[in-house]
Amino acid sequence: MGQEQNHNLKIALIGFGFVGRVFHANMIDQTEGLELSAVVTHNERATAQVHQLYPRARVYDNNDDFFKDIDRYDAVSIGTPDDTHLEFAARVMQVGKPVVIDKPVAGSSQEANKILDVAQATGTPAAAFQNRRHDAEILTASKYLKELDLGRIIRVESRYGSFRPNVETGWREQKKHDQPRGALFDLGAHTLDQVVQLFGPVTSIYGEVSTQREDAVVPDDFFIAATHQQGIISHIVGGLVQSTRQPRLTIQGTLGSLQINDQDPEEDQLKAGMRIDDPHFGVMSDPTACYIDREGEEHILPAVRGWQPAFYEGWRDFLQGKADNPVPLADSVHVLELLDQAMLSSQEKRIIQE
Repeated sequence: MGQEQNHNLKIALIGFGFVGRVFHANMIDQTEGLELSAVVTHNERATAQVHQLYPRARVYDNNDDFFKDIDRYDAVSIGTPDDTHLEFAARVMQVGKPVVIDKPVAGSSQEANKILDVAQATGTPAAAFQNRRHDAEILTASKYLKELDLGRIIRVESRYGSFRPNVETGWREQKKHDQPRGALFDLGAHTLDQVVQLFGPVTSIYGEVSTQREDAVVPDDFFIAATHQQGIISHIVGGLVQSTRQPRLTIQGTLGSLQINDQDPEEDQLKAGMRIDDPHFGVMSDPTACYIDREGEEHILPAVRGWQPAFYEGWRDFLQGKADNPVPLADSVHVLELLDQAMLSSQEKRIIQE
């Protein structure tokens, strides 16, 4: 996989819906050393957008035509709905092309494990697009957990969601394969991954998964209590019916606490057309954290700028043989297995032990 230092790696993107257009295409195009060289889409409107935004990229409206040409490209990114990931990822890896798979990496943990099996059998590099490991609040928490003495961490509270009282028509709101995953697998695939990265392996899961909006056909609200190996308990709340303003992340220790009220702005900034080289990119509206020390004194500290492009910078360096895989596929597969356990816990109203 070693490449010449000045060679732009040619990346093909499968899918140009919201995720492909807003996240993958933007970050690939604006990451030094990468080139968005092709897009696979069957949508006429998306095709027109690609021609307008990325005139140098070749557009394929037929999957077979793309796979006939796949040797033109150094790697492939998949930004399609999650129930198509197994088909596309397997086909890409069987011809030996490194692949990035959007999260969740599959429609179920069973499908995700099949993708992992193909990666291992073919020896093909594969990464999960866990871009929100680099959210502003997560980078801020990571920084101050190293610099502050909070004592023994007792509990973590993570709240992430939006207020969409009306059911939308996109595929995320639809039932697939008789598996009503909904917001649990969409938002939970990020938030659970974040606490695992910050606080380590999980040994037990308790979940409450529900559908609150009248016309919703998949869950739109969830709560997870995850007990980590080192004894920390993470409470994760997520969903599409959250309109109250509560802290995004709270970490309570025996000697103090850290609270971050705002959340990463990069998704909204990318949707609005902001480039990643804009000095305001990744900077929260309230770029601060609140630290309360062992004396009960409050300290306002600067937050860290979010930088989701770190994923594709890491993927570029990995492809060039300069760094490790930024998100090994197995990480994301494990999170899907934990989300399955949260769903089972909710259905059976019991704690699931690892």
